[in-house]
Amino acid sequence: MGIAWALRGHRVADHRECGTPQLHGLYLVWTRRVDNKTLTRTLDAAQADVLRPLAQSARRLPELTTELETLAAAGPRQSTRP
Repeated sequence: MGIAWALRGHRVADHRECGTPQLHGLYLVWTRRVDNKTLTRTLDAAQADVLRPLAQSARRLPELTTELETLAAAGPRQSTRP
């Protein structure tokens, strides 16, 4: 099975506390590295649902790259048609 879109980064549930007790709680957070700096975004539930399959695709990229390299190293397949 192939992949459509991929997005690198990490999606985590983060417990945050701040000066206002009403804002304490569990937040969905997405982070990734850009230009050697960490980019962090807080997500709502809908954004997290959209991000989930993109992150899963990104985790499959190394596996698919290895598979393509193996196929390329094996060379083109000979056709059995006359």
